[in-house]
Amino acid sequence: MEEQIPITSPASFIEEMKRRWHAYDWNQGARRVAFALLVGIIMGLLAVLVGKCVDWATAVWLPEEMRWLLLLLPVFALFSIWMYNRLHLNRLITGDPTKNHIVEDINANKAYPPQAGPAMLIGTMLSLVGGASVGPEGAAKELGASVGGLLAKWLGLKTPEKPDDDAMAFAMVCGLAACFAALLMAPLGIFAYAIVWARKNQKTTRRWPTILLCVCIACATAYPFHEYFTNPPVRPETIDVFTVSATCIMALAVGLAGFCYHFIRFAIEKGLRSRIKSPYVSALIGALLIVGLFFLWTPSQETGGLSLGLFHEAFAGTAPDWAFAIKILITAVGLGFGLRGGEVTVLLVAGAALGCATSHGMGALNIFPAEALEVAPLCALGLVGLFGVGDTCPIPAVIVGCEFFGLHALPFFIILMLVAWFLEKGLRQLFGLAVPFLREK
Repeated sequence: MEEQIPITSPASFIEEMKRRWHAYDWNQGARRVAFALLVGIIMGLLAVLVGKCVDWATAVWLPEEMRWLLLLLPVFALFSIWMYNRLHLNRLITGDPTKNHIVEDINANKAYPPQAGPAMLIGTMLSLVGGASVGPEGAAKELGASVGGLLAKWLGLKTPEKPDDDAMAFAMVCGLAACFAALLMAPLGIFAYAIVWARKNQKTTRRWPTILLCVCIACATAYPFHEYFTNPPVRPETIDVFTVSATCIMALAVGLAGFCYHFIRFAIEKGLRSRIKSPYVSALIGALLIVGLFFLWTPSQETGGLSLGLFHEAFAGTAPDWAFAIKILITAVGLGFGLRGGEVTVLLVAGAALGCATSHGMGALNIFPAEALEVAPLCALGLVGLFGVGDTCPIPAVIVGCEFFGLHALPFFIILMLVAWFLEKGLRQLFGLAVPFLREK
């Protein structure tokens, strides 16, 4: 590598800038800009497609006269595993279904299977039609990673550090960030989310301007078609100083809920599922448990699928107080046993329902001022908190919260996340002494 000129004066600074100007690979720079434009437009349109597919799958199952589709959830789960086997995606059947080895492939600069994205989308739709509590962001991330890798090969992107190496990791991060951001319409928060995923690959994170450009173009492309539910129907105008006490109580509730979610997920995923050799048996058990709960207690069916109705009821203050617990339970059971889908959007719904239940609980105590018990702000806090704690992404969750609800809520999101995050981590450390699967990797 060419030795850099020490910058000790304005003249040396100018010389260094000239050197960098002449050393820069303008051909690859132009390719990266073209890649960003192409990826942004394609990912924006794919995000719209994912949203429409999920809307259709949710609409099929939602009417009460169609709840018999619950009986087909075990069949759908088995078909999803069979489809992955037929598409030679056996590697993606094991482990966490919400990540599917994308992070490992990014760190290894390895191309993600192009058939994985469509398979995940089909599997997610089948899970939703059968009433499982899963989200569509898994399909968005996998579609983005696989298409981004294909476009990188087509455009011949290379890494400046090693001109002979394909910029596969960089392309995958661009794709998954763009598609996921356009799905949630939260460009800055999901940009931070992608950087966290790629933090071990410094060659990729150094290209953050291009990643951000991909994200912004994708959101701009998808915006005219955007109807996704995570733009809350109620945007609280203010979260004032009287809500600090309620924020701390909400943080304790989020920390405990996040711990319960992880406890159930890891107990199944690392405990039970690791002992079940066949992925078919694992998926079948998860589906049967969900179906059994829904038929043994019919009101719990309200928490199936994306639960759009529950989301709106939470912000209106009319959601059942038990709904968040059932939503967390069936999400952890479904994903723990390997049903196809993501966890982010269903955690957003569960967090909103948790905020509604916490508001009702604090109201019964009669020790808080009325302005501290407004349902919408507490739902906003629960939504952001459970996303950050449940998906282990506190900083991106805070940024997403500001994009959803406004910058004025930032201090309260920070207080919430600090308390909830360290409470959940402390509980995991404490219980991890006796329960190995709760220990950090």
